[in-house]
Amino acid sequence: MNNQDQVETEVSPYIPSARKSIHHHEHCLFSNRENMGRYGLNAQQDERNLLPSRHEQGTDEVDNVMSKYARQTSPVPVRQKRNKKKNRRNSLSVSNQECTDDDDSDSNLLAKSLPANLPSYYCSDDFAHQSLPSDFFKVNNSTSFSETRTRTQIHRNEEYNSFESQSEDYSITKKSTPQKTKSCNYMLLLFGVVCAIAAFYYNDITEAMQGKNSIHNYNQVNFKKDMNYLGEKYKINDNSILEVQSGISTILERNDTGSFIFVYNSRSVDFDIAQFINFVEDTAATAARYLRNDSTAVQPTVIHSSELNMQSHSELMNEYRLEVAKTGVMLVKDIDRIPSSLAMAFHYFCDEYNPLVAKSAIFFTLNLEQCSNISEPKSTHNEIEKCLAKKWSSVPKDNIKPLLSRVVNVIIDVTGV
Repeated sequence: MNNQDQVETEVSPYIPSARKSIHHHEHCLFSNRENMGRYGLNAQQDERNLLPSRHEQGTDEVDNVMSKYARQTSPVPVRQKRNKKKNRRNSLSVSNQECTDDDDSDSNLLAKSLPANLPSYYCSDDFAHQSLPSDFFKVNNSTSFSETRTRTQIHRNEEYNSFESQSEDYSITKKSTPQKTKSCNYMLLLFGVVCAIAAFYYNDITEAMQGKNSIHNYNQVNFKKDMNYLGEKYKINDNSILEVQSGISTILERNDTGSFIFVYNSRSVDFDIAQFINFVEDTAATAARYLRNDSTAVQPTVIHSSELNMQSHSELMNEYRLEVAKTGVMLVKDIDRIPSSLAMAFHYFCDEYNPLVAKSAIFFTLNLEQCSNISEPKSTHNEIEKCLAKKWSSVPKDNIKPLLSRVVNVIIDVTGV
C-alpha cells in the first residue's frame, strides 16, 4: 500500500468538524465549550482520541461562521428588512426644494456605499426622485403624494368658497344698510308726527274722556251736589237733606238697605202737595243714580198703595224684587193705605241684616192727617209707629214690632214744603 492509499484510509473514517474558535476558551467556566460548532453526536469521543494533534493545530476544514465578526453596514437596510413584512406607508415626503451640488455628491456617495438591495435616493435639477426596489413602495408613495395634493386642493377650495360667501354677505349687508336706515328714519318721522298730534289734542282728549266717565259714573260729590240743589229748589231745611245724604251713603258703604219716611201734613196752610211729590220723586231718582253708580236717567220703582191688589205679601215681594234690584230705590206712596195682608212684605225689603235686595233704599210717604187718633200730630218715631200699628191691626203681635222698627227708620219732615 502506497502512501496515498494510507492517507485516504486514515482520513476517510472521520467526519469533518469545525475548528476551534479563534478566541481563547481554555479557562472558560462553561463545561460544554468543546461542543460548540460540532457536527454529529457519537463522533465527538472518536475525534478526540484519534486526532488529538488536529485539535491543537487548529486546521480549517469548515469555516465557523459563528466565530467571525459581522460586517458593518448602514442601519437603514436592517430596519428596512425588519419592517418589510409590515405594510407601512413610506413617510418620506417629496420635497420641492432645489438640490445643490453638495447634496448631489452626498446622496450619490451614500447611494454608492449602500448595498445593492437597498433603495438609493438622488436629486436632479428639478425634482427629487426616489428609486425603490419594489413596486409596492412606488405605488404607496405616489398614492400618498396624490392624497396629500387632493387634501390640499380641497382645503384651498373650501377657504376660497368661505371667502366668497363672506364677501357676498358683506356686500348684501352693505347694500341693505342704507335701506334699513331709510326705513328707520321714516318710522321715527311718523312717530314724531303722531306724538305732536297727540300732544296738541291732549287736553281735548282728556276732557272728552273725563266727560264720558262723568256721564256714566255718579260719585258721592255729584250726589251731594244734587241733593243740595234739591234742598235749595224745594226749600227743605239742611238737616233733612243731610239725613238723606248720610243715610244713602251708609247704604252704599255697607251694601245693605235702609228705609226713609217722608212725612207731611195736608192741613198745613202753606203746604203744596205737588211740590212735595216732585221733591220726593227727584230725591228718589238722585239716590237711585248714586246707588247704581250711573248718571243716566234711572227712575225708581214707584208703588201706589191704593192700587195694590195682591192677596199675600209674598206676591208683592216676587212682583217688585227684580225691579228694585235694577233701580236701587222703591218709592211707596201713602204707606198708611197699604193693606195689613201685604205689610209684612216690607219687613223683608227693609231688613238691614238680611235684605231682600242688597244696596237698596225704600222710600215711604205718610200724611199725618190720616192718623185721626193723634190730637197734635208730631213727626216722632213713637207717634208714627202708633199710627201704623192702628192701620195694620191684623198683623200678629209678634210681627208688628219688628215690622215697625224696620219701616220707621229715618224720618224726613217736609211739612214746610
